[in-house]
Amino acid sequence: MVSMDELIKVIGEDFTRFMHVNFLSTEQITFKQLGSGGFTKNIFELIMSTGSTSNSYAWMYFDVANFTIKFGTLLFKAVFSEEDGYFAFMGFKENLNEPEFNMTDNHAGFMVYDGKLYISVADGDNQQKLEIVGFDWTNNLLYKVKYNEFWLKPLPVIVPYFDGWRIEKPMREWKNLGTLGTFPPTDQAYYLMFYIKNSVNYDRRLTIKHIVYGEEYAD
Repeated sequence: MVSMDELIKVIGEDFTRFMHVNFLSTEQITFKQLGSGGFTKNIFELIMSTGSTSNSYAWMYFDVANFTIKFGTLLFKAVFSEEDGYFAFMGFKENLNEPEFNMTDNHAGFMVYDGKLYISVADGDNQQKLEIVGFDWTNNLLYKVKYNEFWLKPLPVIVPYFDGWRIEKPMREWKNLGTLGTFPPTDQAYYLMFYIKNSVNYDRRLTIKHIVYGEEYAD
């Protein structure tokens, strides 16, 4: 059996395209929109767009709470059109209440709010979040969530040389963002969701390139 770490290593290569299809789960995806929000569905990507009306959203989720956060690992590749003017959530959540920046519903995931990137968890009563600096989420990034631990894998570092530009690090490297252990989410089944809502009268887009989820039990 291929371990999740081995699968992540393979997927983590800088593929131009990657596709993993589970035909049963793809029938359980809900696409919800408000105002001018909408979706563009391509074979190798899903574009979630708010449109140009303020407070519009695009919200995609697997509509069965069947993801085990304690033993599951979520890996996805995503890119945003802009740095600010919206709130976004990407990760696990216990219910289908609309995601918010300050939410205490059980969850674990990435957030973008007011031009800043965060990792966030909550245990049903209290929330813990941490701002993440040094990453450009308007470029393709690989995101990884495992319970209350978080990682990012950025694009290779491109630096100027006297005769042009060189790639300093041709291979992507995972950056451990830390563990949020103060209010970890409870061990239960979760929904997996992606959400973006604008706060300006301009279109904001979240493009999902691929999503992979796997579980490994300590048995």
